[in-house]
Amino acid sequence: ANTVAGVDTRFFLHPTLVTEAFVARSFTEGAGGEGGAYRLNANFTTDLWGLFFNGFQIDEQMNAASGFVNRSGVREVRGSLRKSFRPTFLNLRKVDLRLSAERVTTTDGRFQDSQYSLNFSPNFNSGDNFNLSMDRGRSQVDDAFTLADTLPVPAGEYSTNQWSLRMGATDARAVAGSLNIRQGDFFGGTIRSWEGRVSLTPSPKLSLQPAFERSKVSLPSGSFTADITSLRLTWALSPLMTTNAFIQYNGLTDRVITNVRFNFIHRPGSDLFLVFSEN
Repeated sequence: ANTVAGVDTRFFLHPTLVTEAFVARSFTEGAGGEGGAYRLNANFTTDLWGLFFNGFQIDEQMNAASGFVNRSGVREVRGSLRKSFRPTFLNLRKVDLRLSAERVTTTDGRFQDSQYSLNFSPNFNSGDNFNLSMDRGRSQVDDAFTLADTLPVPAGEYSTNQWSLRMGATDARAVAGSLNIRQGDFFGGTIRSWEGRVSLTPSPKLSLQPAFERSKVSLPSGSFTADITSLRLTWALSPLMTTNAFIQYNGLTDRVITNVRFNFIHRPGSDLFLVFSEN
């Protein structure tokens, strides 16, 4: 038998300050299965300043048999500081400058991951946006594994330094889109990737979003290129009937994923869904 008990809280200490916390513990008959999970965060937000802190821990023996635990025996601390500006030029609505840090260890103190990031994000009155991010970090791989079924990655500590650039146009336009570019260290080698996405709205009832992503990975053990092509479609047959479809092709694995969902609203709060999925 397994029992989990916990307490979850949220306090609005001020209109600009919110704190959240939870404590949970599992009780299991037999050996093991008794441990705790703890979380505390605080979020201070105003128009021009933001400060966030989050502390999280899951004990090694935590066992939630009726749910799931993503990763046990881990302790995580994250924080960020944001400074925003309201320029009066270049049609800018707001510019955010954010500094963040994260560190993950095991509960007995062994290093797992760390990351320090600087983020620059101008947002325009038109709804268009731009984001530049610079990250420095390290990651510990405890067990060797194989990447893309062909390239061995030994256990060890690896750099995760990278930079990324994102530019996006507002979806309010009939034709919009976004471009993402990323380059950085990757398991002792490098990764270079870019993703382009176009949003088309030929009519109020129909929207299409084709996208293409290419990632080039180079490791000491070899290299590969992964291409992913996808299409999202939304078709409003009437105010009560909508069809959503997603199709994706992975060139590396030569696999197609298809998901189609039809939604009929019989009356507000009463829906009928027909779903087709294939992998």
